Amino acid sequence: MNTADIPAGLELCRLSRWNQIEEDWRFLLDSPDGGGWLAERDGAISGTVGFLRYGQRCSWLSMMLVHPDARRTGVGTRLMETAIQIGRAHV
Repeated sequence: MNTADIPAGLELCRLSRWNQIEEDWRFLLDSPDGGGWLAERDGAISGTVGFLRYGQRCSWLSMMLVHPDARRTGVGTRLMETAIQIGRAHV
């Protein structure tokens, strides 16, 4: 995920009735200890997850969002598994 994907992330926030704003996404994506991933299906973003590392032993996962049409399809599970796997790789 990069800053060009923020509008799609914000759309998922609104669909989920979350109140995050562009600056929240930028904080994660611009941080040297942060980042994010997105899932796409048929050219549309179907889910997101962001992270922020706190040293070598702890990461905070956030912005775990799945488009309502993609829920219960495994998108969220795959995003969470990816986030955890990448977090463990940095230990």
